[in-house]
Amino acid sequence: MAIAALCLSTLLSLCSCKNNSNKKNQKMIEPELPANVRAYANEGFTLYWIGDNAEPRKNPASLFSNVNDEIIEELNIADGIPASMSAFLIKTSDKEYLFDTGMGNENSLLLPSLESIGVAAEDIDAIFITHLHGDHFGGLTKDGNSVFTNAKLYISHDEYDAWIGSSSEKGANAKAAVDPYSERLVLFNFGDELEGGIKAINSVGHTAGHTSYRKGNVLIAGDIMHGVALQTVHPECCASFDMDMEKSVAARISTLKTAESEKLILCGMHFPVGGIIDFRK
Repeated sequence: MAIAALCLSTLLSLCSCKNNSNKKNQKMIEPELPANVRAYANEGFTLYWIGDNAEPRKNPASLFSNVNDEIIEELNIADGIPASMSAFLIKTSDKEYLFDTGMGNENSLLLPSLESIGVAAEDIDAIFITHLHGDHFGGLTKDGNSVFTNAKLYISHDEYDAWIGSSSEKGANAKAAVDPYSERLVLFNFGDELEGGIKAINSVGHTAGHTSYRKGNVLIAGDIMHGVALQTVHPECCASFDMDMEKSVAARISTLKTAESEKLILCGMHFPVGGIIDFRK
């Protein structure tokens, strides 16, 4: 595949915030932020990565399809693939937009991380959900009440329809998280432009309505990859969580090609620490 031509060494240099060649493009601000938060200045807004896992995280190679010993040795991933459990915030001069809400359990770092950048839960204007898996909507509620009391909640029609009303336990959990936002819920179709000039992009495959969001040169692509070091080189490898592997592969290849050709900042909820691949160079 053409996308496999992305050299791993190049990828690692793109991912590393310590790489000197990236410091100009990935201008870091607010150096006193906690270790699980990164801030990237951009034109008209600041992008924040918020890691929601307290301990370092690696996904095992066995999580992925089509991974053999040759690939494991080639990429040196025998001890696992660096990853994270993350959310993102876009902060403009007068708005705060949150993308996913993390796990929401007792170990969640989301709310204290927001506080570290001067953002309270009630300050969030809108929440954009990439998909309705628990580690992405878990922080929406506490004790059955909405945490983000002033925020609109954006979910794609396809994702909402696939889960809400489902008789499964996962569907029931999703409904319980979404219901407190019913009066502020906004369902959309792929291709719609949402508030803040944020565009909803079809990246179906991981789930039936999996959505990426783009604002300017930032593309927040949810669970497009669970193992960056593997799947940029071998996009045909799917995590076992992907519901439709064929569509997932197609979405991953398309996303990587778009990010590379249009020189975007690609963000992922399970990318390693820092949360981004910067294709702007």
